[in-house]
Amino acid sequence: MESAELALKEWGALGRRITAVRQEKGWSRVELARKLRISRERLAKWEQGDNSPPLGLLVRLSRLLGVTLDELVTGERPADRSWTEEERKELAVCLDRLLRFLERL
Repeated sequence: MESAELALKEWGALGRRITAVRQEKGWSRVELARKLRISRERLAKWEQGDNSPPLGLLVRLSRLLGVTLDELVTGERPADRSWTEEERKELAVCLDRLLRFLERL
């Protein structure tokens, strides 16, 4: 597959993900476009796979939709990240300090 064809195929998949997440949020195309400060027509082109958002808008879009950039671009949800032993110990210390503070209130 030529790179232009691949890009168009990927744009289509990205557009379908944008549409799906927007609809999960219960937002119309107009509402999301307003939140992004773009025209409804521009958003429609992204959702239809005619082109894709520039990186800066893609980042804003992922934040507004509440998904990671990876999830929006690839469609894959991030794997649950395991905590290291050091991170667990640090969290335990922080929680212990918080509990002691709250007990003094």
